[in-house]
Amino acid sequence: MELNTKNICIVAIFVSVILFILMLVYVWNFTVDDAFISFVYGEHLANGFGLVWNIGQPPVEGYTNFLWVLMIAFILLLKLNPVISIKLIGLLCFWDYCFILVHNK
Repeated sequence: MELNTKNICIVAIFVSVILFILMLVYVWNFTVDDAFISFVYGEHLANGFGLVWNIGQPPVEGYTNFLWVLMIAFILLLKLNPVISIKLIGLLCFWDYCFILVHNK
């Protein structure tokens, strides 16, 4: 087999995908503790208490991403597991970003 640019690209993509899958399997069970801050805010919002850290106290903006909190609240309203759902959404966003990069020449 002659090594040309097309073959090298195919091998590089294949190796990259395999490495990505191995890394994903390795880190899948790890969740950064800061994510649970957004989970608390999302849970309180989904249960009708608003964007509060402590129920019954004034709102305190302790989350870092409002959109994630809204998505977590929606996920909780659907009775889905927020940790798995947010990881899948993040994975989907990553692949979408890769698709956009490849197709914007």
